[in-house]
Amino acid sequence: ERIDRDGNKIVVLINFSGNVYTDYRLGVEKGKYKMILNTDDKKYGGKGRFGKKTFNSVKKRSHGKENSIKIDIPEFCGLYFVKC
Repeated sequence: ERIDRDGNKIVVLINFSGNVYTDYRLGVEKGKYKMILNTDDKKYGGKGRFGKKTFNSVKKRSHGKENSIKIDIPEFCGLYFVKC
C-alpha cells in the first residue's frame, strides 16, 4: 500500500517473475476495489489478459489483513488498485 498526503491509498502489486498466478488472494481492507493500472494491457506492450477491472473483498485473511480479493496476475507486470 502507498498513501498520498490526503490519506488516499493505492494497493500496488508487482510481479517480477515469469510466472502467471491465477486466483491469487491479495489482502486488502474491506470494500470494493478498482484496477486503475495493469501493465499487461496491450497499450503498454502487454498481452491484454485478465480484463476484470473491479473486485469485491471477502472476509478471508491474507497478508495480515482480515479481507482479501482474488485476482489473476500476469507475468512481468504491475497492478494498481484503489478502493471505490
